[in-house]
Amino acid sequence: MGEELLRQARSIFNNFAEEQLRPYIAKITSSAKKNVTSKVFNDPIWNSITLRPIEILVLDSPLMQRLRNIRQLGVAHWVYPGAEHSRFQHSIGTVHQISQLISSINASLPCINRQQEKVLRMAALCHDIGQGVMSHVSENALEEETKSFKLDFADFLNF
Repeated sequence: MGEELLRQARSIFNNFAEEQLRPYIAKITSSAKKNVTSKVFNDPIWNSITLRPIEILVLDSPLMQRLRNIRQLGVAHWVYPGAEHSRFQHSIGTVHQISQLISSINASLPCINRQQEKVLRMAALCHDIGQGVMSHVSENALEEETKSFKLDFADFLNF
């Protein structure tokens, strides 16, 4: 039963992603999006953050843009009205942080090459792409429903 549930979930997630991305992929393969350039974001914490062209293509995708409407801090804004921070903003800041970490590591022991840096930056950018509404608050609301799914998934991966 667990493997069947995983297959169903995978199918649902794949169909959702394909539905969201099909029009976007068609758009970026046309001439309209071929000359994408780097962009600089002005961040209140980290100042200027530069994203590379391939990162901009991913950031502009519907799956990333939906993060603009998902709060990083759950319902904290109900108590602290200034606590306005989206998963979208958080993802951009995470790219900056991984870049800082890579620079620090490479300054003392150069071991992360350019290709690895690109992969790490993309992973940082996309790390919240599957976040649900209300961020981690919704995870708590669905805890009982997802507990068996998590166990089945761990079994599936042999953890």
